[in-house]
Amino acid sequence: MNQTPKVNLKDGTSPSLIQFHYFGKDPIKPKVATTELDVFATLLFAENKEKGTLQIAGDVTGDIFPSTEAFIVDQSGNQKLYLGAVKESGGLKDLFGEYQEGLFKINITVLFNENGNFTGVK
Repeated sequence: MNQTPKVNLKDGTSPSLIQFHYFGKDPIKPKVATTELDVFATLLFAENKEKGTLQIAGDVTGDIFPSTEAFIVDQSGNQKLYLGAVKESGGLKDLFGEYQEGLFKINITVLFNENGNFTGVK
């Protein structure tokens, strides 16, 4: 397993790189005739508790069909913040292989309070 790279920013925070891939299949169609729906993400998270900020930057790639979205939830579980979304632009033929089309980029700074709940976005 690869080590998670660490980078020190000017404000002293050390971001963490998180990479993931999720996939699924249509349960109605026969397994042999169904290809996987793939989404890949590479995200950098940098939290500064003193300033109450969470910087998130990265890319989401994958199949251009079906539509894809990404969001985060604060500590209360009540506030959701969408990081990005893309409407499908292809069809079933675009599901073959691990297609990694650029879906959307993320570059956002989230503000949070002492309880870890979202208070705004920069």
